[in-house]
Amino acid sequence: MEYKLHNGSGGLCCKGCSRQDKKLNTYDWLADIPGNAEESDMVEVQFKNTRKGYFRNSNKIKLEKGDVVAVEAAPGHDIGVVTLTGRLVPLQMKKANFKADTEIKRVYRKAKPVDMEKFNEAKAKEHATMIRARQIALNLNLDMKIGDVEYQGDGNKAIFYYIADERVDFRQLIKVLAEAFRVRIEMKLGPLLAAVGAYVNKSVPVRKQDASAGSALADANFAALRG
Repeated sequence: MEYKLHNGSGGLCCKGCSRQDKKLNTYDWLADIPGNAEESDMVEVQFKNTRKGYFRNSNKIKLEKGDVVAVEAAPGHDIGVVTLTGRLVPLQMKKANFKADTEIKRVYRKAKPVDMEKFNEAKAKEHATMIRARQIALNLNLDMKIGDVEYQGDGNKAIFYYIADERVDFRQLIKVLAEAFRVRIEMKLGPLLAAVGAYVNKSVPVRKQDASAGSALADANFAALRG
């Protein structure tokens, strides 16, 4: 069984641009050209909160935009959606200032039922984890707000997206979170969440629709995978 990212329209449009992400992703105008995917063994993969990574398709798996894949992570594996293949990937990596000495992880396989089962189990814990993590940060008197949580596809790691007006010492927080949730912890400042916070605090002019979009994007990109 193969998994693809679907949406309310019933699926993807042409290979070049799926309706679910055309405003966020690069339009692949080479996608329908025969042999394009084989021109580069690098693929672009998107995760939650518009987080993206570049992975090597060393096993020569036939991939196209919208395929759900298991990719190498540290530790374990993650689950994401292919958003770009072929000749445009190296150009996009250059545009994203991808460093040449960065270790490139691999695409393991197209997602299998067992992968999706673990993925859905991990995603089901995100909201409760966020609520508990907020209370932990409050108990530690940290001047910050945890706006979202993203579990890695295999459940071995969690990214905590936060907003804060000033620099925060996370050492004690990370220790408590690791003990509470028994996973590897990463703290990440989310630019979209920061935009939401700026709008709420009215410290910088941010359009209301941008703020709403920022909070909604946390769940929208991967809602189809969970259902």
